Amino acid sequence: MARHWFGQSPSDWTFSVDAGDGVVLAGSVTVTLWNAAAGGTQYTDLLDAAGTPITEVVTGDGSTLPKGTIPQFQGPDGIGELWADAGGGIRYRLTPTDLGGDVVELQSAVADLTTTVTALTTMVQNSGGMVVYNAATSSWPQRPAGDSRLFQWVGPSVPTAGTPYMEEGDLWVNTSAA
Repeated sequence: MARHWFGQSPSDWTFSVDAGDGVVLAGSVTVTLWNAAAGGTQYTDLLDAAGTPITEVVTGDGSTLPKGTIPQFQGPDGIGELWADAGGGIRYRLTPTDLGGDVVELQSAVADLTTTVTALTTMVQNSGGMVVYNAATSSWPQRPAGDSRLFQWVGPSVPTAGTPYMEEGDLWVNTSAA
């Protein structure tokens, strides 16, 4: 799997509340990333935008990124959601910002699989079936119900004629040592 990109999206900011209950941007805030909304394990296998290993993210102070911006970073390999803790007593879910490419790849894979299943369905519908004699019970299994294809019966004796056994057009392959 690959690392996903997080941060620096329209919803990735840190705020604080002023004395009048107004919301203000909070810069230079250390944000830790977790695997759960409460408790859990802290993720420390992170990479900053330059690919440098980090263990936490510090929000913009206004000098390089707007104040309070959670900067772009990569989460651990294969992780698709993180819980951000900025010390406010509650964690917020961060989702990857690079899922567009994954969605396009998955849509293409699903289209390819759909084409394959359609081709296999057509191939099965236009092929003969096979029924093999059960040597352990010395008996033939029944013909699959509702299957109108021609069948090849492989075994040491002729299967009993009629439904659900051998039908007109079916072929018996004699496996007895005669």
